[in-house]
Amino acid sequence: MKKIINWLVSLTLIGTVTNSLVSCTGVDPFGGGGNQPTPSPIPHDVKYYQNLITNTMQRINSIEKSIKEFEQHKTDPAWFPTPADYQQTIDFMDISLYQNAVTFNDAEYQILFITNNGVFSDQTKVLVKWYLENELLALNQQYNLEKKYPHDFSQDDLKTLLTSINEVKKLINNLQLTRSTN
Repeated sequence: MKKIINWLVSLTLIGTVTNSLVSCTGVDPFGGGGNQPTPSPIPHDVKYYQNLITNTMQRINSIEKSIKEFEQHKTDPAWFPTPADYQQTIDFMDISLYQNAVTFNDAEYQILFITNNGVFSDQTKVLVKWYLENELLALNQQYNLEKKYPHDFSQDDLKTLLTSINEVKKLINNLQLTRSTN
């Protein structure tokens, strides 16, 4: 049973879309001149991000159901021979949840970016900031959990997460520095 659970957890982590930050980097996301180079990936349209949100929410719901099932079998040695096995499984499921939360919040940000042509009113800035802060929180939580498992997550994985964390911090900082369109 433990092998099946580990396989499911691995599958969940592999199948999860990680942080996209497609339009977040390279383009001036706040209309401040646009002198940064165009990002290498082509930004997608609103429909793409709406579908991504729908798929991400389905994955989140599936992961949450799995966590509840695991919690019901927490003390069952057929499922988890030791408490450490249970905790590692929950941690890996949480990592997957955080990855999906990042994807969800980034997709919501991308929709706002596209629909507002990268220039936000004060009212929209509040929503943009909320999504970016939630994305940052999920990235930090994911980073902290992945640090606990150096045999499963490489230093490159952690560096990539730190880069994403710094990019989102820059976006939040730039958002606070820009003038609004009112």
